[in-house]
Amino acid sequence: MGLNKQNKLLKTKDFHNVRKTGQSWSDHNLVLVASKHELFLAEDNTRIGFIVSNKIGNAVVRNKCKRRLRELISKIEIVNGFDLVFIARKSIVSSRYDEIQASVISLLKRAKLIKSTAINVD
Repeated sequence: MGLNKQNKLLKTKDFHNVRKTGQSWSDHNLVLVASKHELFLAEDNTRIGFIVSNKIGNAVVRNKCKRRLRELISKIEIVNGFDLVFIARKSIVSSRYDEIQASVISLLKRAKLIKSTAINVD
C-alpha cells in the first residue's frame, strides 16, 4: 500500500479527531492511535498520518523518521476503514531500521490492524 493523497491524513482537524476518539497502543519508539472512519468514504481506505515533533530533532532528523515510517507502512497490508496516527518518540532517532520495523508491526498486531500475517519485507 503506497501512501497516495487518499491514504494520508492531511488536515489538522483529522489528526485531532483521531487523537480524541481513537484508542492507543505504544512502545518505546512509537505511539499508534487508531480510530474508525467517521466518514463513509467511497473506497473506505485507511488513512495514515505521522507526528514527529520538534523535540525529536531538526528538520533533517524528523524527515528521516517520517521517510522510514512511510517506507515500513507501504510494505504492510493494513485493514481498511481506519484513521491511524503514528507518533514518534525520542528514542526512534537512535533506533535501527529493523527495531522501528518491529515496533510498527508489533503495534499494528496489538491493534489487530494487519490483514494477513504475510508482511512484504525485503
